[in-house]
Amino acid sequence: ELSLQYQAGYEQEYSLGYTIPYLNKKKTHGLMLLADHYAFHTIKYGSMDNSLLYANVHDDYISRSLQLSLSYIYRPGIHLRHQFTVGWRSFWLHDTLLYLNRNYASGNEQSFLYLSYILKFDHRDYRPYPLKGFYADFEARKFGLPGKQEHYSLIKTTFRKYFTLAEDKWFFASGITAQTRLGKRLPYYLIADRGLGYHRDFVRGMEYYVFDQTEWIYSKNNLKRKILPRKIINIGFLENKLFGKKFSKIPVEIFANVFYDAGYVIAPFSEEAVNPLVNQWQHGFGFGIDLVTYYDKVLRTELAWNHLGEYGLYFHMIAPI
Repeated sequence: ELSLQYQAGYEQEYSLGYTIPYLNKKKTHGLMLLADHYAFHTIKYGSMDNSLLYANVHDDYISRSLQLSLSYIYRPGIHLRHQFTVGWRSFWLHDTLLYLNRNYASGNEQSFLYLSYILKFDHRDYRPYPLKGFYADFEARKFGLPGKQEHYSLIKTTFRKYFTLAEDKWFFASGITAQTRLGKRLPYYLIADRGLGYHRDFVRGMEYYVFDQTEWIYSKNNLKRKILPRKIINIGFLENKLFGKKFSKIPVEIFANVFYDAGYVIAPFSEEAVNPLVNQWQHGFGFGIDLVTYYDKVLRTELAWNHLGEYGLYFHMIAPI
């Protein structure tokens, strides 16, 4: 499979990926190649009051990066997957970033080799929206090589368990994710997107806050009930000669749920003056409606409160746990 991504203009992104899923007849070995380049006029350089701060340079790029990587994938069974990656990354950073955040990087140009290993156990019944089974993973990353350059290490692990309760209408799920570093504290350009509050690593009700630290733990918990069993909705005008009934039949399931999340971020005490929510427990709770439909799409609407007394209506497009 060959994938290409191209974005020109104010912010530039170029990406090339090539995947060979099966190298042998047993389909247990695979390879994945990746090359990407990014050039941004605007980028985050830090946080204050647990909200992101952005810097921009209109007449020049404030940050450019290049990455090359090769991954070897070993999948001895349908539930188990190993992935080993070796790669090289290079960054060019504008003086503005180093001025605004003295911990952003040690210099304008940064390049290093990196290694990563990911182990996944996946025993879920339906990956986009699981109702029973369990999932676990372990990830170790090494940025730079000892003795040659500055080097940093991160370890992250996740465990999620799904239970089917009475009459196949009630379900419960609980998950815990933790991350820590080994050795030195990472510079900000490596921390970015690896803290709590990014991607799917957040406490519900705290979506508008970020924690730019590498040591954290959080748990998510859901109790849900199926209020609309799987039903096929026929929309006749979507049927045509080219695609047939592929788009005219829409499967739909609806679940109502209540949830409670909690998380904790460890940070130097000096960080509390800038981002006061670190070094204390974060809590979020609420209720929501989940819509599961075709092509593995999940649409979630949640009304959530947090321990600060704030509440909001949030929308997501992945399973909560």
